[in-house]
Parts: sequence; C-alpha cells; structure tokens
Amino acid sequence: MIILEVFSSLNDSMNLARTCRDAVRKAEYQLELKLAKDVENNKKAFFRYVSGSTGKTYVGTLLNRAGKQVTNNASEAVVLNTFFAFVFTSIARPQITGSSKL
Repeated sequence: MIILEVFSSLNDSMNLARTCRDAVRKAEYQLELKLAKDVENNKKAFFRYVSGSTGKTYVGTLLNRAGKQVTNNASEAVVLNTFFAFVFTSIARPQITGSSKL
C-alpha cells in the first residue's frame, strides 16, 4: 500500500514538473515571437534579450599529457594551446582511442 502511494506521489510530481516545463517553454516561445514581430519598432528590447540569453561556457577540468589535473590558468592555457596547435596545423597526431588525455 505504501509503495503505491509513493509511486502515485512520484507520478503526480512528474506530471506537475512536465506541466511547469511546458508552460515555461510556451511563455518563452510567446516572448520570442513577440520580440521577433516587433523588432522593427523595439530594437532595444530585442538586443537586450539576445545579449542576456547568451551565457558563458566554462571549460571543465583539464588533464595534461601526464594525466594530472591542471589547476592554474597558465597551465590550462598551455594545455589548450597544445591541443589547438594539433587541430589547426597539418601535423598529424596519433589517434588515441578511449582516453581523455591531451
């Protein structure tokens, strides 16, 4: 009996979360549609929305060639520079499968 009550409660919670998610998506869609239709007359609101909706993407933890986690900014820059040097030059780097090491 208790299991059925928990399942029912969980199911109700999931339905409520789905309903809220749908309502938020619909509201966002309506706002974006309104801004797009009125962009000629209200450019300031449009560009405020666009500049506010772009977020920063942060790089997660990086590993150096030895497999140790890089902790400071200078070391992260070196690891990223090494990686992009391989990507954007004609030097072929060996294919490493199943590893996250640079």
